[in-house]
Amino acid sequence: MKNKLLIIGHTWPEPQSTAAGTRMLQLIELFKDAGFAITFASAASRSDYSYSLTEIDVKEKSILLNDDSFNDWVQEEQFSAVMYDRFMIEEQFGWRFRESCPQQHQYP
Repeated sequence: MKNKLLIIGHTWPEPQSTAAGTRMLQLIELFKDAGFAITFASAASRSDYSYSLTEIDVKEKSILLNDDSFNDWVQEEQFSAVMYDRFMIEEQFGWRFRESCPQQHQYP
């Protein structure tokens, strides 16, 4: 079974308008090359500049802040690891991931 990585972003990657968006796509490619199946999730609204991650075989998931549906979803998906793009995102979702998937790895 392929390792599954969840990346939780403050915003959806925008490589045409931000260096951070370009860097996120580089990190996604790095993890894809390492054999991970990747899902990118964010509670942010998409903009006209948001990159369509499905074009590079990355699943997309809109998530809600302060909502138990996140716990249920990550428990169902059984991700191998999670990565947060900002510390504030780890503060928001880290405890929920640890509570729902206590055996998995987290990369802040």
